[in-house]
Amino acid sequence: MGFSSLISQFTSSLRGEMVHKAAYQLAWLFVVYSLLGGGFSWAFLPQDYERDLPVPAVGNVTAATSYVKSNRVFQSQVRTESTFYPYELPGSPVVETHLVLAHFRGREFSSSQRFHSGWDFAAGSFTNLGASFFYFNEGYLAYQSSPNFQMTIGRKVHPWGTFDHFWDLNLWEPRGNWDLIRPFPQGLTGIFLESRVNAFALTVFASPIFFPSMNPEIREKNGSLVSPSRWYRSPIGSGNVLNRRTQFVYSLKLPEMLQLATQSSFAAQLRWNPDDSGWWANLAVANKPLNVLTIEYDYNLLLLSKGSQAEIQVRPTVSRHQLGTVELGFRGTRWQSFLSIFTDRVTTPTPQNQVDSNNIKITDWLVQSHQNSQGFSVGGQWNLDYVSSLPTSSIEWSYLNIQVAPTEDRDETGKARFSLFPDRFYWSHALQLRGTHSFYFYKHVVTAYARYMREMNQRGNLFSLGVQINWNQQFAIHGAIDILGVDNPEENTSPGFFNQFRTNDRLYAGISYAF
Repeated sequence: MGFSSLISQFTSSLRGEMVHKAAYQLAWLFVVYSLLGGGFSWAFLPQDYERDLPVPAVGNVTAATSYVKSNRVFQSQVRTESTFYPYELPGSPVVETHLVLAHFRGREFSSSQRFHSGWDFAAGSFTNLGASFFYFNEGYLAYQSSPNFQMTIGRKVHPWGTFDHFWDLNLWEPRGNWDLIRPFPQGLTGIFLESRVNAFALTVFASPIFFPSMNPEIREKNGSLVSPSRWYRSPIGSGNVLNRRTQFVYSLKLPEMLQLATQSSFAAQLRWNPDDSGWWANLAVANKPLNVLTIEYDYNLLLLSKGSQAEIQVRPTVSRHQLGTVELGFRGTRWQSFLSIFTDRVTTPTPQNQVDSNNIKITDWLVQSHQNSQGFSVGGQWNLDYVSSLPTSSIEWSYLNIQVAPTEDRDETGKARFSLFPDRFYWSHALQLRGTHSFYFYKHVVTAYARYMREMNQRGNLFSLGVQINWNQQFAIHGAIDILGVDNPEENTSPGFFNQFRTNDRLYAGISYAF
C-alpha cells in the first residue's frame, strides 16, 4: 500500500465519536485558556537540548522558557496532553490517554565559575491508565580547573555520535522509551575528563555502574507479560508442544538489581575543530554494556508443560559491546553536513542451567544473542533563517544503513534455538526528513514541525505533523498527528517496528505552562 493510501486509510478510520472527542478536548483547552487569562507556551515532547553536536537535532521544538538569575539557568514545564488512537488493540479497548508531565532542567554556576552543576529530570502520569514514569536524564557536578580542563561526576548527556542522536539508536546513550517516537535522551553515569588543546578536544569516560534505557513498566497478568504502554508488544502466547496446542504462561524472574547495575564502562573520544566553522572530525570508542537489557527465558517446555499450559520464566541480563564511531563533517554559515561510520561487536553472556542430583538438566535457558553490526549514516541541515526572522526554521535529512543479522536466541552451547525478537534496531535501512519553521501570526509565534521516515527493509512509513502557538513566554497550545504504516499490510509479515506498531496512528493535543 502506498503512502497516499495510508493517509486515506487513516482518515477514513477516524470514526465520528473520535472526532467528537477531539473537538470536546480542544474546546476544553480553550476554556482553560480563557480562565487563565490567555497565553500559551508550547512544546513537543521531549525538548531539544543545546548540545555540542556537529548537526544539532531539530526534530522537536523547545518548550520551556529559560530564566537566568545570577549564576543559575533554570527551565521548567508542566504539561497536559490528550492522545486519541483510531484503533483498539487486542485485549485493550483504551483508545485515548491523558498525560500530565513535569519536566525540569537547570544549570548553576559558582561565583568563581570553577564549579557548576546540571540537572534534567521528568515525571509523568497517565491519569486514565494508572501508570506513571520518572526519567533521570542528567544530574552532575563539574569542576573546571583551567579553561582547557574539566572533570564531571554524575549522569551527563554527551555528543558521542551525531548519527545516534539523530536516529535514536540507543547505541551510545540510553533513552527514556515510554514513547518510541518521542524518546527522552539520557546520559551515561560516571566520571568524565575533558581536555582541550588548540583545535583538539579529548573526552575520557569511566564508570563502575550501569543504568539501562528506561522502558515501559511490564507486569504479569493472567499468565501474560503486559504493559499499559501501546509501544510494548507481549511475547507469543501459544505454540505446539509434543504436537499439542499449548498456552504459554509467563512469569518474571528478576535478578538482584545490584547484579545488573555493577557493570563497568569505558569510553574515549577525540574531536578536532569541534566549535568553529569549517571541517570537523570525531573519533569515539567504547567498551560498555548494551543500553537495552538482554532477555533470558527458560525454554524447557517439555518439563514445565502441564496439560495444555507451559510456564516460561523470563529474566533480564546484561550484554556488552565494543563500539567505534568515525565521523567527518562540514559546518557552513547556513548549512552543515556529516558522514558517520560505526562498528559494533556484541558479547552475550552464556546462560547457566540448573541440574538435579543426578546431574540431569532441569532448566533450558536461552539468551538473546545480538549479532555484530556495522553501518553508516550521512545527512545535512539547512538553516532557513532568511525565510523568517526567527532562528528555528531549518530542514534536516539523513540516510541510515546498518548491516546486521537477526537476533538469535542461543542455549548454553551456543546453538541457535529460537528468535523471540529478531530485530535489535527499530530501523536499519531508512531515509528521514525533518523540519521546523516559525513565523509570526498576529504578533504570536507559531512553529510548525514535520517529519517523514521511509524504512526500506520493513517497507514502512512514519509521517508526523504538528503545530504550536506561543501566546507569551508562559503558555502554549499544541497539536500533532503521527501516522505509521506498511506497504501491503495484508501480506507484510515483517516482525519489525512498523508492522508491530502500525495500529498506533494517533492525534494528540495539549497545553503547557513554563515557569
